[in-house]
Amino acid sequence: MLKDADKSLLKALGPAVAKASQVLKAEADARTPEDTTRLVRSTKLTQLSVSGEKVSGGIENATPYATYVEYGVGKAYNYHKPKGVVFRRGVGARMFTLAFDAKRQDVTKTITEAIRAWASDLRK
Repeated sequence: MLKDADKSLLKALGPAVAKASQVLKAEADARTPEDTTRLVRSTKLTQLSVSGEKVSGGIENATPYATYVEYGVGKAYNYHKPKGVVFRRGVGARMFTLAFDAKRQDVTKTITEAIRAWASDLRK
């Protein structure tokens, strides 16, 4: 069973996880090819969830071909944004992978600051 302090930490982390998810979505959107705008428009924030000792959130794209654009199909391809302007060439656009790599420090900082603020409030 969670202690009150544990419950308050999970509650404090919710807004930080939501903010981190929004940062990741913005970066992924900026890296998503625009051959059509369907892929960009389909990236959504996942529902923030607090369950037991876990807080989770994130981004997803349920478009049937999103996985193929992310990881490629075995050959290098030109990815466009806006349509007609090549911004990446490679096997897979890696829009989610590169977004996480680019924003890892920001996400870590956001969550660390929430934990520090929570710990500071406990000492008061």
